[in-house]
This record gives sequence, structure tokens and C-alpha cells, in this order.
Amino acid sequence: MTIFQLLRDDHHRLRLILENLIETTSRSIEPHTTQPSLESGRRWLGELEMVHLAHSRAEELVLYERLRFLPHRDGLADQQLEEHRMIEETLDELAQMDPTDDKWDEALSLVKNQLESHLASEETTVFPILELAVEQEEAERLARDFEISRDDILAHVRAQRKTAPLQAPFVFSGKFSPPRG
Repeated sequence: MTIFQLLRDDHHRLRLILENLIETTSRSIEPHTTQPSLESGRRWLGELEMVHLAHSRAEELVLYERLRFLPHRDGLADQQLEEHRMIEETLDELAQMDPTDDKWDEALSLVKNQLESHLASEETTVFPILELAVEQEEAERLARDFEISRDDILAHVRAQRKTAPLQAPFVFSGKFSPPRG
């Protein structure tokens, strides 16, 4: 598997976690099929924070460092780093709120827009640039490096938060099962 396949899979995972967070807490953002749930929403938000943090830090260590080796691409790497920070700040603000707060949906909508915009930017701009610059063997090595970094960071974050890792997520109708915790 190449770094690009692995990152697209990770992006899909982040989108599914976000979708589950929205479905369990939002009163106005689509899709919404259930009543907002404080406990479930907190678990999904925690999962999104941890998975995004591990994903973004591993991406910074592996993908963006490789991007910096290309001529005139420092600005693009810096832009992606700034987008990570903005998403993290908004997630932090959301974590300070109660899902029943009137501003919850507004903050959740901002996270959704930031995350979707960032993932689309990577998939349509960063990946094509790097796909032209790296050979298959390097793309596979980068995938291994990313996976090791991401998994180590996620394990460390879970240990700090004393949050049990999800068991292999069961997929039903394209959605992850709620995080246990």
C-alpha cells in the first residue's frame, strides 16, 4: 500500500467519525436521524480529537517533510500545517462546550467545514504533487513510516487520556460503531 492509499483510507475514517459525531449531537446539521446524545457525542468528539491529532502529527512528520524536499513547496507544507492547527483549535473549543449549548451546532459546522476543506485540499493538491515526485517503493516506505508514527502517537494519546482503543471498528451501513469508553 502506498502513502496515498493509506492517507485516503485515514481521511475516510476521519469523515466517518465526524459524521457519527454530527449524527449523535447536532440539532441542525445534516445528516441527523437521532436525538442529540451528550454521552455518545462526547465519546465521538474525543475519538475525533485523538484520531485527528495522531493522523495530523504523523502526516507532518512523514508527508509534509517529504513535500519540503520539493522545490518551492515550503509554502504549501506550511499552509497544511496551519490548517491542522486551525482544526485542532476548533476541536478544543468544541470540547469545552456542552452539546446542548446553542453554539454547539455552529462550532460543529465550523469543524466540519475546516476538516472537509483540508482533506479535499490534500487529496486534490498535495497528493498529486507528491505522486509525481515519488517512486512506488518510496510511496510504500512512506506508508509504513506514517502508519508506525500514527499508531504510536494514537497509543500515546489514548494512554494519556486513559481511553481504551476501539476494537476493530464494525462497519454497518458505512458507519463506525460508537467508541467504547
